[in-house]
Amino acid sequence: MSSQSRLEIQGRSPFNQSGVYEAQIAITENKPSDDAVRTKLFSSLWKGTFHLRVKDGSFLKPLVLLKTLFLNLFWG
Repeated sequence: MSSQSRLEIQGRSPFNQSGVYEAQIAITENKPSDDAVRTKLFSSLWKGTFHLRVKDGSFLKPLVLLKTLFLNLFWG
């Protein structure tokens, strides 16, 4: 059995132009307000900074997390 789990995040890009953008991705227990996101003042279970490849207004970002970290976050 592999010691890593894979998680993919995909969605519509907030960027209009295709390219590579740096973005922070966070996993939260509850959805923060738009103002909290704008000011980056919210609690997160996990977060990281990534380069998102945007094409045709969409992105897909595979995240490789250590299995123990992933399991501890969601199944404590």
